[in-house]
Amino acid sequence: EYARTMAFMVLVMCQLFFSLAVRNSSKSIFQIGVFSNKYLVGAIVLGVMLQLIVIGVPFMQRAFHLQMLDFRGWLFQNSLLKRKQHEREREFRKRDQNKSK
Repeated sequence: EYARTMAFMVLVMCQLFFSLAVRNSSKSIFQIGVFSNKYLVGAIVLGVMLQLIVIGVPFMQRAFHLQMLDFRGWLFQNSLLKRKQHEREREFRKRDQNKSK
């Protein structure tokens, strides 16, 4: 159940934050502004809250065969998320450099 929970958390969080990164094909999230689309930010917050409910509420845990992550699991999940964000930002920088040539 621990591995299933980690996979669930990482996949859902990556998809939620990926939606921020793909809002514009030519500018990065930092150029646009993270909070410039309040509806999208609200949807991401709601998605994270629902995800926490699924892993935190006992009958939901049983229904999805998940468990609450320990501190080490949260660190690992966050490090994967940060790495994915860094890769996406690097893609934008590379694209910007190629356009300027």
